[in-house]
Amino acid sequence: MNGCNRGANVLREGVMKAHLYFLSIIIVLFALATVVAGCSCDDDDDDNHGDDDDTADDDTADDDTGDDDTGDDDTGDDDTGDDDTGDDDTDGVMIEKIEGGWPGTNGTSLVFGEDGQAYIAAVKARTLTLYTVSEDKAVDAEEILRFAAYPEMAADDAGKLYIVYADLTEKNLALVTNQSGQWVSAPVDLSSEIVYPDTYGFTVDGAGTVHLCYQHQDNYTLLYATNAGGTWQSETVDSNQYVGMY
Repeated sequence: MNGCNRGANVLREGVMKAHLYFLSIIIVLFALATVVAGCSCDDDDDDNHGDDDDTADDDTADDDTGDDDTGDDDTGDDDTGDDDTGDDDTDGVMIEKIEGGWPGTNGTSLVFGEDGQAYIAAVKARTLTLYTVSEDKAVDAEEILRFAAYPEMAADDAGKLYIVYADLTEKNLALVTNQSGQWVSAPVDLSSEIVYPDTYGFTVDGAGTVHLCYQHQDNYTLLYATNAGGTWQSETVDSNQYVGMY
């Protein structure tokens, strides 16, 4: 009888141990499921959720309001507050270096031609130079003439260029143009012996006629000049002194 009781006790102990073993397994599995469900690893395909703590942006379109990614890999950045360490936006201002040294110290002037190219007149070491910047940002430099300063440039409907400048040799106002296909220069007013910057301006009409206003540097009056008749003709616009100084 005692042997039967001992056997029953052993059986009950084995069953209880088995129950505890399976219960332990269930508890461990439940705990793992809870950890996985609450994991902070971000595998979402957008950053709209507050649990986004990934260090690399894996969404295809960045639409979070506060972007805390360390590397922004979207093609169009539309954050309202962009604090990416590397911003790959394509919008912005482009700055292109044309030439080093001191070009433009004595004036620059810019026009766009009908061919879509940018033309820049600048003086470098007293040499009037034309820089042509093509649409692909290639730059070509052409020396036009020596001993010039303070260029002002315009273009006609045919794309020909006209540059009014101070002739440092003759100390007067002059015009150089490639209207004929070659650069040709001629004085505008031989009676005005000194020319200062910002005291003249001009335009070219559809017929290629130049219209120029300038301050005479001897009596400080304002004059208008044109080459409409083939030669330069000028007339006084205002005889009060210092008109056109600024």
